[in-house]
Amino acid sequence: MPARLNKISKAFATLGIVTEKPKKGSHWKLRRPGTRVYTIPAHRGPKTEIDDKYIDGACKHFGIEPAAFRALL
Repeated sequence: MPARLNKISKAFATLGIVTEKPKKGSHWKLRRPGTRVYTIPAHRGPKTEIDDKYIDGACKHFGIEPAAFRALL
């Protein structure tokens, strides 16, 4: 189930993961201290619908169960 970037950002914030606006371009960054950055393409900013593959990829990157994350959306 795709979701908008603004809802994804709020859900990740509850888990201590910060969403950073791009300084240039369209790739937003998800960042948690002690881990590498995960980028998400969001050409329309916070209103962009993010595909499931990026949500699942971010969950895998940060070690979060995708079903548990989707419950936060």
